[in-house]
Amino acid sequence: MVDAMSDTFDPQAFLAKIESIVKKDAPLLTVSRIEDDLYVVSFPGHNKQVWIKAADDGTKFRIYKSLVTTTKPAQLGQISPAGEGFLGEVLANYQDEVGRPQN
Repeated sequence: MVDAMSDTFDPQAFLAKIESIVKKDAPLLTVSRIEDDLYVVSFPGHNKQVWIKAADDGTKFRIYKSLVTTTKPAQLGQISPAGEGFLGEVLANYQDEVGRPQN
């Protein structure tokens, strides 16, 4: 998200956008800030994570799903940006995947 007054990336607006998508599509997940334009969404107690990096001035998302706890994935800059609908779908599927009890 770009602050119209200063024409710079607004990390608070980007975080608010991610949090609203999480609240709507995957309310059991938590959002953690790594950098101003990079966040990790996770299910408490699980190693799997979804990394979200701002793209196109924060109007789109680069999404990387990791099966293990990792440091910042190097691939994030190479991933094609996606919109809010796709991010919501990825997060809902992730919540379904990690939120079900293991037998």
